[in-house]
Amino acid sequence: MKYSMLLLVSAFWLIGCQSTMKEAVPEKVVSANEEISLDEYCKLNPCRENKHVKFKTDNGLVDEVLPLYWPAAQGNQISILPGDEL
Repeated sequence: MKYSMLLLVSAFWLIGCQSTMKEAVPEKVVSANEEISLDEYCKLNPCRENKHVKFKTDNGLVDEVLPLYWPAAQGNQISILPGDEL
């Protein structure tokens, strides 16, 4: 009986947590032959803003703030910037 009550309380708690979750924003589908600008894409989809990147290249140090950048996951692609945590 004790375990049944614990199971029932756990189930209600999980259902309550699930119902308060924010719904995912659907991405606008862009076909492979259609090009869309970053500004247009970010109007309809969540993008990364004010992302500071710092890394070394063959041409020297890159240290800048990207005011707007594509999301980490877009369609079947993943983009990871220096300093990103997944």
